[in-house]
Parts: sequence; C-alpha cells; structure tokens
Amino acid sequence: ESAEMRVYNNTSHITQASDIITDHLPSMPGVYFWKDENDFILYIGKAKKIRTRVKSYLSPNAKHSARILAMLKKAKKLEFILTPGDRDALVLESNLIKSHQPPYNVLLKDDESYPYICASIGDRYP
Repeated sequence: ESAEMRVYNNTSHITQASDIITDHLPSMPGVYFWKDENDFILYIGKAKKIRTRVKSYLSPNAKHSARILAMLKKAKKLEFILTPGDRDALVLESNLIKSHQPPYNVLLKDDESYPYICASIGDRYP
C-alpha cells in the first residue's frame, strides 16, 4: 500500500489558473495539505477525489466560511498523499490532524479538554 505525494507551489495564482492546476490533480482518494510560504501546514483534509475537492475550494462561485477564506489567502502550496481507498484517507487525515494540529482544522483536534461530571453513590438523584 504505497502512497504517492505531489507538491503544487504558488497557489496564490490558482484562482486565475484553477482549471490548469486542478486538471493535473488525480480523481482518486487521498489527503491534501494547504501550506503557507514557510511550509507550515494550515489545513489538512481528505477527499474521495482530490481533483473535485480542490476544485471546490477554487471555484469563483464557492461560498466558503470566513475561516476557510482566511486559510486560502495564506495558502501558497498544495500537497497531497493518495490512499488506496476512502477509509484509508479518513484514518490518515485523523492521524495527521492529531499530530500536526493545523490552525484551520477545528473538528478533529483532540485537545483533551473533555467536560466531566462527578457523581457519588450517596447523592440523591435530582
């Protein structure tokens, strides 16, 4: 089960050349990374088809959240790793988010600050 990784630089010009860039992306499952000019990982995502997912970020008609728009302004590089299937991409994405803690990923971060309730057997039920 080998993974293939490719790098696309200068994504700041992607909006003008989005069709050219995305036409070279595979329609395969994998994990993608948006990085800044210092190679810092801004966001990690998974996709059933890398090409379709990246195109959705770059579409002029896309309605992104303020968080994603801010991330795209900082993004200068796109990297991806192809996986054998969707489940592999899901597991890889989760593991990478937990290890890298990208600032624009909010759903899969594990900050280990869980709420808890303390109950005693001797307490009356409310």
